[in-house]
Amino acid sequence: MVRTTSRWVKVNVDGVVGGQGGVAFSMCVIRDGNGDWIVDFARKIGICLVLLAELWGAYDGLCRAWRLDYCKIELDLDNITVMKILMGETIVLCDNAITARIQELLSMYDIGSTNFSHCSG
Repeated sequence: MVRTTSRWVKVNVDGVVGGQGGVAFSMCVIRDGNGDWIVDFARKIGICLVLLAELWGAYDGLCRAWRLDYCKIELDLDNITVMKILMGETIVLCDNAITARIQELLSMYDIGSTNFSHCSG
């Protein structure tokens, strides 16, 4: 199914691991093409590496944008390793199931509609 809408959204993703016990969370903010807030959310993942938390954030953000009927996504990641995994530029030991699910989601968006940018800071 290819959606006909031309609306762009920006999906900002972050994953964090911290606190006592190393519990991980993923967080996401979705904004429209004007930068206006649409929705934000977080997921408690459990104990894992930050790489996996970032991947879950990307997955959740893409799923939520799809459910909101957006097909053109700018996905902002602050983890360059995750960015390279999703762009197919590197293979590292990570959860291949979540990576495959993200790749499946990315294939549902219009060709050329997904941009990756590395946020530093």
